[in-house]
Amino acid sequence: ALVNRLDQMEITVAENNESVKAAQKNEIAEKFDSLDRKVDASITKIGKLDLVVTDMATDISERLGLIESEIETSTGKVELKLEEKTSEVIDRVSEKVVTVSNGISQIVKSSVKLSEEAVQLGTTIKTRQQVWLSEVRLISLFKLTDENNPHSSSRDYNPGLVVDGQFTFNDVHENMRTYSHSNYAANNKIWIELGGLFRVYTVRVWNKRDNNKSLFTGTKIYVDDTLIGTASAAYGFYDFSLPEQTVVYALR
Repeated sequence: ALVNRLDQMEITVAENNESVKAAQKNEIAEKFDSLDRKVDASITKIGKLDLVVTDMATDISERLGLIESEIETSTGKVELKLEEKTSEVIDRVSEKVVTVSNGISQIVKSSVKLSEEAVQLGTTIKTRQQVWLSEVRLISLFKLTDENNPHSSSRDYNPGLVVDGQFTFNDVHENMRTYSHSNYAANNKIWIELGGLFRVYTVRVWNKRDNNKSLFTGTKIYVDDTLIGTASAAYGFYDFSLPEQTVVYALR
């Protein structure tokens, strides 16, 4: 009986084991089926996601294409406008350059003409100067004169007498006064207004011929501000000449 009981227990255990294994297998199978369904669902979602991504990529690509097309169109328009503006600016600048060039050309022609006229005028002046320099001219005759300390009888001894071209070779004749006389004082001056700028080569002075010749001693002769000589003694005639290399121009 015990053995039968044990066999029966073994059979029961075996049956229970089979039942458990079958239940476990079913459970595992159900879990695998559920997992498979989830995987399939995930795959389906991934597929849909792929489709969405693909659609988005296509849409983005199309939009980028449109943007690139618009950029190219805008760039082309900008380049065209820039070329047009550049061409206009170049044309305007070219016109101004031509105008300025013409103006410069006219100025150059005028300058050349003026230069030619200046050269011609300079040549004429130089020729005249050479002619003048070759002549012996008295530039003080009948010119305006003045003095700083007139004689008390200024009408009788007016400084104009020194430029009237009259002089005597011997004693003074009262009825023929040919000399000027200043008042008796220091630093007396008589000057001659030449009426222009002249180169002076010599200054000649005819002194009184009586016993008062010494009154002229010590007189300084100036050509403008240039001292050219001093009357060192009493003579009837003085010649204050400048060396050829000494060039002095004067107004008085």
